[in-house]
Amino acid sequence: MRRYALLLACLATPAMAIDLERFNFNDPDGTPLTAAANTANPGNTWFYDEEATAPGDETTGDISVVESGAYRIITDSAFATGLESRFLDIANVSSGQVYLSATFSSWNFEPYDNTNNEQVRLTFLDDDSGDSGSTVTAQVQIRRNAETGAMELVGDAIGTAGSFDIPNAVPLPDTQTTPFTVVLALDKDSNSYEVFYKDGANPSQSLGLGGVSRVRNGNSVRLVTSSFGADNFLPFVVVEEVNVDSIVLSDTNPLADLVTLQVDRETGAMTLVNNSGAAVSGVASVTLESAIGAIDLTDFTGFSGTLSNGQSVALDSSPGAAPGLWVRNPVEDVRAELALSGGGVRTLDVDFVGNGGQKWVAGDLDFDGQLDADDYAVLAANAETDLSGLSTAEAYVLGDLDGSGANDVVDFGLFKDAYIAANGEVAFASLVAGVPEPAAGSMAALSLAAILARGRRLRRRPLHETAPQQGKTAMPARLLLGAALLAALAAPRSAEAVIFEDFLFDDTAGTPLTSVVNSANPGNQWDEDTDTIDVVTNGLGQLDASLKANTGFGTNYIDINPGITSGLIYGVLELTWDFQSTLDPAENEEIRISFTNNDPRGTEITSEFRITRNDSNTLDLQGVANGSGAAGIASTVINGGSLTQTDKFLAILATDLTNDTYEVLYSNNGGSSFQTIGSAPINADRGIEAVRLTLNNDLSGDNVLIDRFYLADELPIIVEPDLLTLRVHPKSGYVTVYNDTGSTFAIDHYRIGSGDGSLVTGRWASLADRGTDAVDGPDAGDTAGDGVGERWTEAGGADESVLSESFLLGESTVQPGGALPLGAAFDLAGDEAQLSFAYRDAETGGVFDGVVEFAEGLPGDFNLDGSVDAADYTVWRDNASGLFVQADYTTWAQNYGAAGAVAVPEPATWAVVLVASLGLCRRWR
Repeated sequence: MRRYALLLACLATPAMAIDLERFNFNDPDGTPLTAAANTANPGNTWFYDEEATAPGDETTGDISVVESGAYRIITDSAFATGLESRFLDIANVSSGQVYLSATFSSWNFEPYDNTNNEQVRLTFLDDDSGDSGSTVTAQVQIRRNAETGAMELVGDAIGTAGSFDIPNAVPLPDTQTTPFTVVLALDKDSNSYEVFYKDGANPSQSLGLGGVSRVRNGNSVRLVTSSFGADNFLPFVVVEEVNVDSIVLSDTNPLADLVTLQVDRETGAMTLVNNSGAAVSGVASVTLESAIGAIDLTDFTGFSGTLSNGQSVALDSSPGAAPGLWVRNPVEDVRAELALSGGGVRTLDVDFVGNGGQKWVAGDLDFDGQLDADDYAVLAANAETDLSGLSTAEAYVLGDLDGSGANDVVDFGLFKDAYIAANGEVAFASLVAGVPEPAAGSMAALSLAAILARGRRLRRRPLHETAPQQGKTAMPARLLLGAALLAALAAPRSAEAVIFEDFLFDDTAGTPLTSVVNSANPGNQWDEDTDTIDVVTNGLGQLDASLKANTGFGTNYIDINPGITSGLIYGVLELTWDFQSTLDPAENEEIRISFTNNDPRGTEITSEFRITRNDSNTLDLQGVANGSGAAGIASTVINGGSLTQTDKFLAILATDLTNDTYEVLYSNNGGSSFQTIGSAPINADRGIEAVRLTLNNDLSGDNVLIDRFYLADELPIIVEPDLLTLRVHPKSGYVTVYNDTGSTFAIDHYRIGSGDGSLVTGRWASLADRGTDAVDGPDAGDTAGDGVGERWTEAGGADESVLSESFLLGESTVQPGGALPLGAAFDLAGDEAQLSFAYRDAETGGVFDGVVEFAEGLPGDFNLDGSVDAADYTVWRDNASGLFVQADYTTWAQNYGAAGAVAVPEPATWAVVLVASLGLCRRWR
């Protein structure tokens, strides 16, 4: 047994520590992992993923067993490839701290082989079965870096709602001959994790601190290894191996010789604390790092010299006085090092304290522990302000919740969702239920006659088109803020093509199916067991199974590599037909598209649609799914049952592998509109390894032609919504948010932008100024609009380039024909082409780019408030733009009275007009 007295002394378990699971591998030689004794929790043993490799089985290349007091891991890529997983069920960890540690007595990895990246992982999983799982909460990896070929130690986490990787790595040798201990610490109180390591007799170090998803816990443990090289057993000599001396799950960190950097969440103060049991001499300097820029060195005092055991040293010039060195935010990613004289480095354990042991809640911008209207005041005051030059953490304090470098509509949506989650959906709903109908509703009758109502439309998305900006939801509802901010830490994801397998059948006439070009994934082609598509003709694939037995099935396959186990996948078949053959009730013609779970010639159907010529000589569409828990979708007659389809018919097999459901949709008219035949569950254990095209009967003489078949990871149709319009009067510069559609809109945010700074804040009649749709919120007052968030609130950064408002506790509804007038906010000397308009749907959270138009609207309505009255005369009289002429007065006079006035004043009747003219309310900022 590889034991070292010095190491044991350093790893001595502190008093009161409790081991929850412990494997010392003092078992007899030859004991497989599944039979190794658990001295802390007898009877709880490891489960080996036998589908990958059976333990102790040389035929599979794995003879990993206990030998000389260590679990000796040996695999051979000549027999086994991929990852081998071992699982241990543990008591669920949803709060508190636990420490998963492994001591390696030695390892040896052969030189870099880019076909086989060696790795060993210790993982906390959210899966609770104890014998499977891929939902990684946090893990530590000893692995071969695929780019550099060097071994390294890294820590990473997976999942939304706060997870992020430790941003640095420590190089490791290919061969380790002295004990090496790694510790994966999981803290579910603060939803963080930390990785520690100790190399031989050297002091313990911290790799760094990361975040875990707050919706993922530590419910099981996984030990993963890769195959360690093709040289093992050749010639029958073990070359690569990993020897694990112990694996322990404990409530206490086994590495006790740590120097700590203590960070106070409430004040930002940082303190060096040495409770390692020994003095640290020769400290040259202290280095602090944060990937999101959460370090403010303004008051940093530093430290050098000897840090005695038990000594604490404040690194702030005014410790305890906020703000301190740490810039407060929901992400805790500080890393600290002591640089030692002579060139050595000692990384520190970073321990965040204060705020009840909890991270700051994302959106708590005043850091008082509450998510309330005071935080919204901070958000609104800094909305649309210049955050350039600030770090991610510094920008967060000013309302940049998603780490984009701007405080904008996305941040407002994130905050509003978090506010509702923190204060209760029911309470919020009852609050806004009392919102009065907007004045805009009374204007609808004035302009409905001039409106051509537009319903919502469905349209096809062209090949390879990305999701359009117009109508695109900026953030899904209830997106967790912590995860959004952490995007700054994550490696950027490259844009993925919407379509990943695509057959257009534009090949040379006579091309067989097996040679048809896959334009999205060249080289991945159809395989077939029967010639079911005879040839390509005129850019179409002709379905003809006459070369097979008439009563059998013709099947064709596309291998999907790698297989798909999560997400939404869409299979789209576009075709036309003319069934001219005589109906054979004994063997109905049938066309099937299937997602299958086995590869490549799939028989395990995950989901499927079938177009069937039934006994009544009409065509049906139905859905099929097989396996445990799966259900079919009842058949629907398509195209009125007609046997002739000249317009392109689209059938869509939409399969949600995350939520284990599928749906079948179709279009009779080339994709102009779609219908669904329903949805149903699929077997939760099935994914997509292959796609199958199946024909029943020979279809000879039926002229069934495929125009296209493709697979997509986004819905190949999109809803093109009705949109609000920002209407600008071309002679007055007055603007209004106008609804010229047949839909009703409820908005809680809008933004008007001008690329050349042509907006006029002094003439902006904001919704906040007028108290539009104010509500009585949860404040002490009982007057609507007298508290923060109870009325529209102007963005603090509003200027000549942007005018924006948001409404935390309410919304404004714009009925068809309704408008929200905003005053003479546009300088007509500006560039019309640089004017933009966007708004947020209060119900869905979708952010839309609205339409911008320069139009007069209702004749004589110069201020675009929906009525022709004395206020419009004032606009004509003042003629600030110099564009009005006498004919405009005539237009106004001829239309005067639409708002109920009894007499049209003569141009000289100035006094009457002045009394009736509009004035701006007190500015509410």
